[in-house]
Amino acid sequence: MTSAAHETGSARIAEAASGIDADIIVNLQGDEPEIEPHHIERLITLQEAAGAYASTLACPFPVDATAGPGSPEDPSAVKAILGATINEDAYWARYFTRHQAVWPRDAAGLIETPQEYYLHIGVYAFSKASLMDFAAAPAGALEKIERLEQLRILERGGKIAIGLIPRAAPGIDTPEDYEAFIRRVGKGAA
Repeated sequence: MTSAAHETGSARIAEAASGIDADIIVNLQGDEPEIEPHHIERLITLQEAAGAYASTLACPFPVDATAGPGSPEDPSAVKAILGATINEDAYWARYFTRHQAVWPRDAAGLIETPQEYYLHIGVYAFSKASLMDFAAAPAGALEKIERLEQLRILERGGKIAIGLIPRAAPGIDTPEDYEAFIRRVGKGAA
């Protein structure tokens, strides 16, 4: 329904939203099919309050995610690096990365407390103007290297608000994630 030339989900949303009259546009990406509706409401509330270029969500990694898929060392699990506090459960984004960040030097890189890392959730809220600005802007160097669209915003000096949620439903980033999703959905379809 949108151009096949788009390289990001937000660019596709911008095309679809170009004729919509709305103050806030939410980009819920297809790799988050089990996101809880109240988390989307939380995101919209954050965008209204923060007035950021965009808002998104993150949660601590599970305490047992010390290695392998779904852990902070997994490049498919995007890490959100938090910056200054907005309020008790929201922060300005400092960076997003596929790399294990930060590096636990004293533990020689071993992840002992994964809950101190934050997993980025693939959902964004934009004002319509910022979404259209995003879609018109070229990808920056960091976005091209990491293949993370939100870095375009940070590279251009825009602010992203990150709302923390306690946990998230599993996203679908790999074929194995998709197979696990099908198993979960199949169990509930009785």
